[in-house]
Amino acid sequence: MLRLVNAQRIPVCVSRLRTHINSMRAALDVSHSSVGVLLVSDQRIAMMNKRYRGVNGPTDVLSFPALEDRGIVGGQLEDLGDIIISVEYVRRTARLDRTTLAARMPVMVAHGLCHLLGHTHEDTEDSKQMRLQEQHALNAFMRAAAWTGPPLTPLTPLD
Repeated sequence: MLRLVNAQRIPVCVSRLRTHINSMRAALDVSHSSVGVLLVSDQRIAMMNKRYRGVNGPTDVLSFPALEDRGIVGGQLEDLGDIIISVEYVRRTARLDRTTLAARMPVMVAHGLCHLLGHTHEDTEDSKQMRLQEQHALNAFMRAAAWTGPPLTPLTPLD
């Protein structure tokens, strides 16, 4: 199940985003697992960033994996956790990168999903694995959406 909540004011096509998230969940073999995606403002994500990471200011995406003792049903994780995205932040950075919000949102979702699955980018090997999974999810999104824009690339940097 996908819980998608738009709690901010910038226009986002939630139904289209839901479809795109589901295509990435399927590519990562977690379509039967519950995931929450919350779209928020810079102000709200800044409060969360400070509270949970001790970092001042907004960020693009935060991921909160479900508790380690989460249930497993039929070989699938029952609840992966939640992804929080500041649409305001993503739109601003998209403009700086001369791209669109529509092109950046799937990148944020793919990054967040990979974190929920336990991937990190704390060292070179972890970054490589996470980047591969992000690209796999983005490729699925581009196919499902008949994406005609420039190829989307993962948020996880190359080390």
